[in-house]
Amino acid sequence: MFDFSTRSEKIHCFLSGWLQRKLPRNKKDLLFFSWAHSCQSLPFQVTALFITMAVPREISWTQSQREMRLQIPYGRLLTRQSTLFFVALLAVVLHDSFVAFHGHLCHFAEAAAHQGSCTSQGTSSPMQVCTCNVPEQGETSDHAVVVSAEKNQLMAKCAIGTVTLPVDLMEKQVVCPAGMTDPQSCVSPSGTIPFASLLSGDGASAVAWVGDEVNYAAVLQVPKQNLPPVDKEFIVGCTQEGKGHCLLHVTLSARASSKDSQAVTCAYGSASNADVHRVTVSPKDPTFTLDCSSDGIMQPASFTTSYCPATGPLQENCDEKYASILQGYSSSWWQVSQAGTSNKAVLTIPHGNFPEAQKKVLVGCKASTAIPNSTLCTVELTITSSSPSSAWLLSLSVTMTLAVAGAVSSLV
Repeated sequence: MFDFSTRSEKIHCFLSGWLQRKLPRNKKDLLFFSWAHSCQSLPFQVTALFITMAVPREISWTQSQREMRLQIPYGRLLTRQSTLFFVALLAVVLHDSFVAFHGHLCHFAEAAAHQGSCTSQGTSSPMQVCTCNVPEQGETSDHAVVVSAEKNQLMAKCAIGTVTLPVDLMEKQVVCPAGMTDPQSCVSPSGTIPFASLLSGDGASAVAWVGDEVNYAAVLQVPKQNLPPVDKEFIVGCTQEGKGHCLLHVTLSARASSKDSQAVTCAYGSASNADVHRVTVSPKDPTFTLDCSSDGIMQPASFTTSYCPATGPLQENCDEKYASILQGYSSSWWQVSQAGTSNKAVLTIPHGNFPEAQKKVLVGCKASTAIPNSTLCTVELTITSSSPSSAWLLSLSVTMTLAVAGAVSSLV
């Protein structure tokens, strides 16, 4: 982790001077000094020095059959001079280690600052600012940011001299796909995707990246209703010719399912369906609209003929039939339409076909593909009985008919 080469040179110089001054120049001392000087790592140098200082004149060498053996008497202690020198050496090592460690910390901090970061502008602000600095050639720095209903604004800042990735981000409103492995492949038309294709709802095509010349940035604001029904991901960033790439991995968090009068628009994120949506159809409001979007499918699967009981759960296969609760029921009462990101089913109950007593059923949507932590969009649909005024008129008509018939029979 640290570079000990400079420190080793210092210690070698220090040891050389001290050993040449303190130790006699006989063979055994010179042999030990040569060993210490040839060591390439600091721990071996210190060990060699310690042994040399501890027993400088008690070392003997014997040679038998070309084999050299070192004999060190047991119990030899450091002299006061040697101890002081060893403490001084230890201080030098600790000082240089601290300097090296501090230098690496500064290097890491400078590297992190150079690569950039994403920060929120306070808990109450919907804006997030990502500063994207381009690293050296061949390198890539990656940052992640989530655009949600609470944080639905994003500013991507590039340094002066760099360009956005893709280069036509604001001109053509395109972004890099989430699965991109080579930033150089993010080139229109084949290497990019339309940004609007990641959104949903009315007005999605009008949501656009806008240039900010003051901050040298691209700014995005996504209305809550245009967030996708499932989490969607894409990549934008900054690049510079001859250098690397800074990438922002952006996640568009799934919006919440919503109810607007007689219509429910479904979403499938982990936090999209905290509650069951309740809609009432009656002779006065006989229509109900369910929009699963292009990312969802209707539940139950045979929703035009079957429903799930109000006691639940909502699931793909339910056996209860509309014909058992609605007089003269026909699957044609459901009108299904698919256009763009919409996948709608509209139920209209004719005025004369409401049940005699109120009924409750469950319908809804689920994500069309397996998504981690996805949730069901459940609608409790209440179908009221025929209007009281119609029943009263029918009863009055029957009563008057019977009265007239009785009067006629009495005259006869």
